[in-house]
Amino acid sequence: MEEREAVTTETNFISEAREPDANTVHQYSKLIECFEAFFPLYKRLHNEPKVAVGYLQKMGEAYFKIQDYDRAMGRYVLMRTYLVQVSSIADISDIFQVSSCTRRGSRL
Repeated sequence: MEEREAVTTETNFISEAREPDANTVHQYSKLIECFEAFFPLYKRLHNEPKVAVGYLQKMGEAYFKIQDYDRAMGRYVLMRTYLVQVSSIADISDIFQVSSCTRRGSRL
């Protein structure tokens, strides 16, 4: 019985996701449009993995906000390929602004 309750709770969380309002969708769509136009230019001119990860994370978050989950995941998957290029944990913590206590005691 407990297992069924847990599943119901999880599915309720998913089903309760609210549709973003039209203004929110419009603003995030404009932001996404700018990111999508800018990112190929950035890759061509600079292609710094640490910075690319930040852009891809923001793009994924914007897609997530307008509930375009497939494109959000696409940006997160691409972000992972850039994370592989970032060599040190210090670089990763700079990107995601990990707190100093987390950096000292544990590995990512």
